Amino acid sequence: MKEKMALLIFFIDKQWKVIDELSDKISEIIISMKRETLREEYIVYAAYTLHNIYCAFEDIFKNVAMTFENQINDFSKYHLELLKKMSLSVYKIRPQFL
Repeated sequence: MKEKMALLIFFIDKQWKVIDELSDKISEIIISMKRETLREEYIVYAAYTLHNIYCAFEDIFKNVAMTFENQINDFSKYHLELLKKMSLSVYKIRPQFL
């Protein structure tokens, strides 16, 4: 279990760095949007960057779920089920993540 935890911590740290970089991009987009006329390119780029931030968080959630509990079996509701799992405390295994 120590190895799994070490890998999970490494992965979360790596994903946080990605999230930080993407957050900086969002800040730059917002500054550009304030200075210039709102253009469709800014909106598209902001949406794409926000999507990537969500995906980075979701990758963290997937790794937490794989490390501590069972997998998600119903792929038609995958995103919702993953968020539900992260909002639950798993007794004697892990605290609530969200």
